[in-house]
Formats: sequence, C-alpha cells, structure tokens
Amino acid sequence: MKAEKRHKPEKLAPAARLAKAAKRLAVKERAAKRARTAGALELPNRLAFMSGHVAAGLALYRAGDAEAAAPHLLHPVSETHASERAGLEELGFDPAPFEAVSAALEAGKPAAEIEPQLAAAEANLREVRGKAGGDAVEVIRFLMDTAVAEYSVAVSDGKVTDPAEYQDAWGFTRVAWQMAADLDTPRAEDVRTQLTAMLALWPEEGPIPPADPAPAGQVSALASKVALALPQPAS
Repeated sequence: MKAEKRHKPEKLAPAARLAKAAKRLAVKERAAKRARTAGALELPNRLAFMSGHVAAGLALYRAGDAEAAAPHLLHPVSETHASERAGLEELGFDPAPFEAVSAALEAGKPAAEIEPQLAAAEANLREVRGKAGGDAVEVIRFLMDTAVAEYSVAVSDGKVTDPAEYQDAWGFTRVAWQMAADLDTPRAEDVRTQLTAMLALWPEEGPIPPADPAPAGQVSALASKVALALPQPAS
C-alpha cells in the first residue's frame, strides 16, 4: 500500500507573518484600551457595556462563528477586562458559566452542545442588571450613543471594514432592546418599536457581517428616534 501523502501546513511569507502578528497586536492593544475606558464607567453603564459584548459573542457562537465569538466572550473572564467586572460579584455575578463557555470555545465544541451554559450566562447577566440599579433611560441612551459610535467605525464605503465593531454595535442595540421591554415611560412603546427596527438592520441570525450592510446613517437615524422617544433630561 502506498503511504498517504500528508499536506504540510502552508508557510506564510515573512511579510504575511508580520502582517498577521501586527493584526494580533492591534487587537490586543485595542482590547486593553477599551477595557480601561469601560472600567471608568459608572457601574450600570459598565455592566451594560459588558452585556453587549456577551450578547454579540453568544449570538456569533450560536451562529457557528466561534472564532469571531471568542474575543467578545473574554469580557466576563479575562484579566484584561477585570476592571469591567469590579463590584459585580457583590451583585451575584457568577463567572462559572462564562468560564465554561470559554473552555468550550477553546475545545472547539459547537454551541448546541453547551446551550444550558449559554442560557445560564445570559440569565446571570439579566439577574445582575436587575440588581445594579441606575436609570434605565440613561443606560439605554448610553447604549445608543455607543452603538452609533461603533457602527460608524465599522462600516465605510458600503462595506463592513471592522467586523468586531459591527458586532459590538449589534450587542449594545440588543441589550437596549432587552432593557426597553421593562420600560415604563410615556413613549415606551415608541422606544421598543424603534429599537426593533434598529435591530432589523443587522442579519436575522445575528451580527455576521453581510456583503451589503445598512448605511451608518440609518443606524444613527433610528438611534436618534429612540433618544427622542425617551424622557428628556431635566435642563
């Protein structure tokens, strides 16, 4: 019998290796900078910020894109993002389901195999948000501002040029939509309607970058409608 030929791993040219290393370094530096920024936020906004990343990560994992999901799901467990989690354990934050999800990602397990852990992670963040206090109106306003800023960076010339920011913007919008379900304000239904329309600008299966993303102006316009439907701050 002839011995089977084994394919040798493709060797990258020096320039390609450097480009790949530079990309990894840029991702790490951006993550560290964002973690410092998030750590300076007030607790309700900081928790919403982390929840947005987790929402994006879980959606991507369920959609089969584990590689894209992984950076988002580091926020509840990594040392880089430790400042985001300051004070959350006192409110019942449980790192165990998030650690289980990260381990499953590393092991290459499909999301369907660990759905109970994914659901437990989501439930834990909902519980912590319920205890975190803060003004839901102001948190939704913060999430809208952040989503618009992220999306504006993510999409240019009709293309998704920064997939991570595109995914983040979806996550922040998703958390705002979840929070709006319990909103009890004069125009709460308008807020929910506009947030539903805003979420519909992303693919139905989640924040997987499409070939023809919605223009940043559409996201900004709907976020403005959400803000106008919220009670306005006292002057």
